[in-house]
Amino acid sequence: MKQCRFKFLGQKFSVVSEKDYNQMLRQIISLSKEKYKFKIKTPLFNQEIKLIKAKKHLSEPTLWGGVNLKKVDVGKDYIKKLLVIRKYGILGYEYHKKKIERLKILEGYCLVNFKLAKPGNRFKYAPGREHGVIALTNCVIEEQSTNDLDDLIFIFNSKQVI
Repeated sequence: MKQCRFKFLGQKFSVVSEKDYNQMLRQIISLSKEKYKFKIKTPLFNQEIKLIKAKKHLSEPTLWGGVNLKKVDVGKDYIKKLLVIRKYGILGYEYHKKKIERLKILEGYCLVNFKLAKPGNRFKYAPGREHGVIALTNCVIEEQSTNDLDDLIFIFNSKQVI
């Protein structure tokens, strides 16, 4: 397995296995609880998680919350979806072989590549660029991407440590 180095709030982590990764996530969440105190309302999260729980068309539940598909245009090679992430939900550390991905934080606070992200922040990931998300509050992230659905490669997968 690949060795990855991460830095968060001045602490350095070296990870070579999923066990190491999940141990690091526990430490990062613990450090985040000490550092960040958020008191926010999340009406969009509440609305979107209801659709997922009701198993509405174009929604998919996950361990961390779920996905609501909003637009697909195969001809234009475009997909728009909402990642609806529960507080302390963790998306795996991953990359894509072909997919180009743009993320916009719509609601809540999270760590994107171990840096604090808030509503309005945007991120773009070219093929091969590693990335991961940890929600510090209930979050909604808009993902716009190319229509490359089967090219997700997990470097480390989270065991939803909290």
